[in-house]
Amino acid sequence: MGYRALTDTALDLYHSGTVTGQNDNWATAGDPATVAAAMARVGAFSLASGSSDSVICTTLNPGIYSAILNGTGWSNSGIGMVEIYDATAALDPTTPRMVNISSRGLVGPGDEALIGGFVITGDQPRQVLIRGVGPTLATLGVTEAVQDPIIYLYHSGTVINQNDNWGSAGDEAAISAAREHRRCLCPASGSKDAAILTALQPGAYSVIVAPVDGLVGVGLVEIYLMP
Repeated sequence: MGYRALTDTALDLYHSGTVTGQNDNWATAGDPATVAAAMARVGAFSLASGSSDSVICTTLNPGIYSAILNGTGWSNSGIGMVEIYDATAALDPTTPRMVNISSRGLVGPGDEALIGGFVITGDQPRQVLIRGVGPTLATLGVTEAVQDPIIYLYHSGTVINQNDNWGSAGDEAAISAAREHRRCLCPASGSKDAAILTALQPGAYSVIVAPVDGLVGVGLVEIYLMP
């Protein structure tokens, strides 16, 4: 089953339950030339002039934030993408930086898969914890959570790693320690949540979360940068 892309989006940014930023059409997010220059500087693909895509370009203090993407008008359902770029012009050892990103959505087979993407910069490999969460969401009261997610890690169009049940890869203790360090959700031992802990070279990567049983449900894709 195919899905169409959202034709008109609205983006809301939350911190501590309060809206701290919002945008409907990206040309109204500030000076269009400045916003376009920021997108080009971080390597984001350009948006058509006057399009109904949404952008928030802002400076944030350290903390936890949520971005919610909605369709507006007649475009109230469809495929959309939320992108987050660290646009800090100059970094030093004391500069705050992004350490994780997670996204909730429907997880289904084929075109209904939940996809997360990330880029590792620099010239050294970095360790990352990647998770596809479903069963643990159900224990927290999320209805219709995906029952058995599997995650695939892609680089340059090739699957380089995958996991079905997080305790099956032989590194359950290491994954648990990494989870404790980043204070993320704790999956029960033996649960069908999926996880990969691995060191990756600089480059662009994608994570696909799909249901093993083919049943659509709500899930999380999470990516944590480890120290």
